[in-house]
Amino acid sequence: FSMQPGSPDLLNTVFLNGEDVTTAIREPDVSSYASKVSALSAVRRALVAKQKQMGARGGVVMEGRDIATVVLPGAEVKIFLTASAEERAKRRHKELVLAGKHADYDKVLDEMRERDHRDSTRADSPLKPAADSVIVDTDNLGITDVVMKITGIVFDKTGVEPLTV
Repeated sequence: FSMQPGSPDLLNTVFLNGEDVTTAIREPDVSSYASKVSALSAVRRALVAKQKQMGARGGVVMEGRDIATVVLPGAEVKIFLTASAEERAKRRHKELVLAGKHADYDKVLDEMRERDHRDSTRADSPLKPAADSVIVDTDNLGITDVVMKITGIVFDKTGVEPLTV
């Protein structure tokens, strides 16, 4: 994982064995399979153990559907980003189209709802906000607005001034 130098939107780039897989891991099939595989108890235990190890010393920003409730329940700042399935499907559809992929909005929406249901009803680490999470609804917000909200929450909880980029 690394940040693209000079990227105005701070787009994340993900590498696997030296290969840029950023686009590939965002494909609908990959997202669907990741949700299905991560629902397996043995996989969840292995992933959670690795994530706990990564966050053990603090000073990390971690994103995931069970980070605040299972992986790092003692985190200093917990933010639960949410948006309606329709908004998230709209965003994913736009992302796919901009990447030159054929995408049907209704299919993307159905897959989003299916994943949400599967993730929120799984036995291990179900999707839910921690009791002490700050919930940020990102419907009708642009990325800059979301970043501003998050940096404000971090400042309020820690007193750490946000970096300017």
